[in-house]
Amino acid sequence: MRLYLLLFLSLITACSSINKVTNARNDGFNDSYEYISIMQGATTDNETVINFIAPKIATYSYKVLDDKGTDITSKSKISKVHSRKYSEWQVVEVKVEGLSPSIKYEFQVELKVGKYADNDSRYFHTLDTKKEDYKILIASCMADSYHQIGDKAWATVEEQELDAFFLIGDLVYADYFNGRYLGIPSPDMRHAWSRYIDSRFALKLYQLKQLKPVFATWDDHDLGVNNGDKHYKKLKQVSSVFRGFFPNINNDSISKGKGVGFKLTLGSNDFFFLDNRSFRDKNKKKNGYHLGRNQVDWITSNAKKTNRLNWLVQGDQFFGGYHRHESFEGMHPERFDQFIKKLKETNKKYVFISGDRHLYEFMRLDSSFIGHQTYEITTSGFHAKIFPNGGSNYPNKHRVSIVDDHYNSVILNLSSKGHSIRAMNENGKTIDSQKMNLN
Repeated sequence: MRLYLLLFLSLITACSSINKVTNARNDGFNDSYEYISIMQGATTDNETVINFIAPKIATYSYKVLDDKGTDITSKSKISKVHSRKYSEWQVVEVKVEGLSPSIKYEFQVELKVGKYADNDSRYFHTLDTKKEDYKILIASCMADSYHQIGDKAWATVEEQELDAFFLIGDLVYADYFNGRYLGIPSPDMRHAWSRYIDSRFALKLYQLKQLKPVFATWDDHDLGVNNGDKHYKKLKQVSSVFRGFFPNINNDSISKGKGVGFKLTLGSNDFFFLDNRSFRDKNKKKNGYHLGRNQVDWITSNAKKTNRLNWLVQGDQFFGGYHRHESFEGMHPERFDQFIKKLKETNKKYVFISGDRHLYEFMRLDSSFIGHQTYEITTSGFHAKIFPNGGSNYPNKHRVSIVDDHYNSVILNLSSKGHSIRAMNENGKTIDSQKMNLN
C-alpha cells in the first residue's frame, strides 16, 4: 500500500532505493499499510482465478509457486484486465490451471513505478469438488463504512479453516457517499467503480494471507440503488463491474447461469447462485417477476438432470411474506407461488439461502411446500448496520430461531453424515446452531 501513497511523489522526485514489503505480520493478514488488494475468485479442483488491484501508472508482474518453491507461472495467464478510462485503478485477473487440491501454492505480485516497488505474496489452495465434506462461510452485507467490525469478523473467519466463502449480496455499497447512505442511487459509473475500489482497500478480506475461493452473487447495493431492479438504467454496466471484481470460470463444476448467476457443484450438492436484480419487476407489481422466467427454467431444468441436493442462493429472502421488507414471497407473491409449484414438480430436494435482512434467521418449512421438509437460512449484517428487534417484531410461523441484535455470518457444514450450520457473531461466538434433516 505504501507504493500507492508514493505514486504521485514518484512523478516529481527520484529515489535511489526500492521499497520492499516484508509482510512480517503473523496474525493472518498482511500489513494494512503495505498490502496489495488480492482476492481468489471461483476455484475448482485444478484451476482458479485470482485478481489484484494495480494503479494504471504501475508496471506489474506476478509469479505462481508450488509447495516446493518451483516456479509454475507458465501454468497461468492474465485472462482479463478490467479498467475504466476515468479511473487510475485497474483489476488484473489471472487464471491458473493444472493445479492440485493437495498442494499449497503461493501467489506473488510486484508493482513498480520508477524505482519504487511493492511486493506481496499470498497462499492458496484449489477446491476439491469431488469430496462430500465442506466447511463454507456464508455472509452478506459487507459495508466498508463498518470495516472496524469487519476487521474483527474477518479475523474470526481466518481461524475457521474454511474451504470457501459464499458472499451473497451487498458486498459493495455502491450507493454510499463518504461512508453514509443517503437513500439515492449511485449518480454515475465513475462513482460506482470508485466504490468497488474503495471496498477492495478497506476490507480485510483482501488482506488474508491464506486466500480462499470466493463465490459471489449480488444484491441491490452492489447494483448501486436500494431495491433496484431490471429498470435501473446502469444495470448492464454495473453487472460488468461486478463480474470484474468477483471473477468466475466455466468448467465441469461451474456453469454460467442467468445474469451474474451460476451453478457450482460440490460433491452431491448443486449451489445455484441466483441473480435477483437483473430480471426483477418493480416490487409493487404483485404478479411481476422476481427471478425472471428464464432463470426459473434454468434452475428446474438443471435440477431434473441429477439427484443432487439443490441449494438456492440469493440476496434477499425467499419465504419473507411475513414482513414488509424485500423478499420473493412478499414482493411478488403470485410468481412466488408459481416458483414453489415448479420446484415441487421436479420431485427434487431444495434448501434456501438468503441475506439482506440485517439479521440471522433459521426457518423450517414442512413438506407441503415442495414435497419434503426443507429450510431457509438467512444471514445478514456481516459488517453492516443491525436493527435490534427488526425481525422479532414480525411473527413468522416457519421460524425456528432468530438473532437480530448481532452482526452475523454462518458456517455451513456439509457432511456425508448430515448437514448443519453454526451462526456466529463478529467475535466468533456461536449465536445459534442447527442440524438439517433432509432425508
